Amino acid sequence: MKKSQKPPAAGSVDPAPEGVSHFVPTSPVLLEWTRVLIRVCLGAIFLYAGILKASASESFALALVPFTIVPESWTPAVAIGIAWTEVLAGILILVPRVHRVGALFILLLALLFIGVLTWALANDIIVSCGCFGNDSTPSAGAMRMAILRDIAIAGGALFLLIRTGAKKTGYPNRETRVVR
Repeated sequence: MKKSQKPPAAGSVDPAPEGVSHFVPTSPVLLEWTRVLIRVCLGAIFLYAGILKASASESFALALVPFTIVPESWTPAVAIGIAWTEVLAGILILVPRVHRVGALFILLLALLFIGVLTWALANDIIVSCGCFGNDSTPSAGAMRMAILRDIAIAGGALFLLIRTGAKKTGYPNRETRVVR
């Protein structure tokens, strides 16, 4: 605070220092709860989507065919692989000791989905993304919404990768050990 500024009145919010956003949690407790909330949300999303795809792998494989990125004979294996990778990522992000591995899987999957959907839109291939089964009527708008959803998912996973650990945040957490 500059010398010419008055201190904030009792009960008011102190303005953020220059270059600091109010949206970045600075309290260690708030930061930890934010991380837990993001982990639970991403874990639930990927477990749900992965189990749904794994239980209906034939219909998910059919949803992949219009993308024409892989040979049609590979689509059943790719469908099963994506489904079980999502389930694995959903489980890993919920396990405290390995949640960063789960966040990395989720980030990579989200980037893959963004790339594939963007490629399809650029090539005028309008399909249902198959993210949550046959969740919507195929349209360019629905595909754009799926891309935005995947960007938000990637952002959450990236937040977990960047803002996790005492060395990166400056705050101690459960993984910090004191050696005497």
